[in-house]
Amino acid sequence: MQTLVQILPIAEEHIDSYRRCLDSVARERLYLALVEAPPLDSIRAFVLSNIARGIPQFVAVVDKEVVGWIDISPSSTNASDIAAN
Repeated sequence: MQTLVQILPIAEEHIDSYRRCLDSVARERLYLALVEAPPLDSIRAFVLSNIARGIPQFVAVVDKEVVGWIDISPSSTNASDIAAN
């Protein structure tokens, strides 16, 4: 039986599940600088701010549970500044 993975723009309904997924990955202490997810209120503010500002953030969802994510946050660093260093 194949697992259906949906890639969706993050929505308010994904916030709790997104935090659980983030917390799980953070506790692995391998891929993130975090060792646990921030509080739910902070996650909610981050996600809702991204949605309001149109910042791309997508989640991978299996059976209504977030199993992965990506967000593309703008940087104040100019690419030419990085290349010059």
